Amino acid sequence: RLSLARLGRVLRADRDFRHYILAMMIFGSGNLMVIPMLVVMLTERMRLAESHQVLITSGLPLLVLCFAVPGWAWLLDRWHIFSYRAVHSWTYVASSAMFATALVGKQPSLLWPASFLLGLAIGGGQLGWNIGHNDFSSDASAASYMAIHVSFTGLRGLVMPLAGVAFYQWLSGHWPARSTVALLLPLALTTTGAITFVCLAVARKRRLAATGV
Repeated sequence: RLSLARLGRVLRADRDFRHYILAMMIFGSGNLMVIPMLVVMLTERMRLAESHQVLITSGLPLLVLCFAVPGWAWLLDRWHIFSYRAVHSWTYVASSAMFATALVGKQPSLLWPASFLLGLAIGGGQLGWNIGHNDFSSDASAASYMAIHVSFTGLRGLVMPLAGVAFYQWLSGHWPARSTVALLLPLALTTTGAITFVCLAVARKRRLAATGV
């Protein structure tokens, strides 16, 4: 069973996994903020019909996900999770950037391509989240690694959606005309996480090259 002591031992012993969890905390925090903030903003700022809101935030992404998974699976089967995330994470960045542009610039037509990109991102994210930890663990330790990953995901899932909406509401009270810039916060976190994955992938390739692997 996973305990705090075992969690600490695994993270101390496995530097790459520790860095992966840190990058996921940054990257995933931004991702988990976006949809709850959009749900509020599409109602308060865009005045979109509920049917359009459902299609943009869940309907279209889930449809695109079905077709995106095989392509992402092909990459993940061939690449280490660092290299995979160094590419995949930018689809989340592109989606968040387009959502922010749509809301801040009051361009509702951009919501649809942003939703399409979100579906691509979720398809790859589901695969990476479920099996990416296997690149660090052995068969015997895979359950512990997954438990650690799930624990940290639950932590950010508990805090970050609330933090994102609270930030938007705070801006609405102090700067109502420009409160949609709140979407720049998850965009900044997601971008920082993506850059971190690129750095981790490059560092790993350099280590392998230095050891002749």
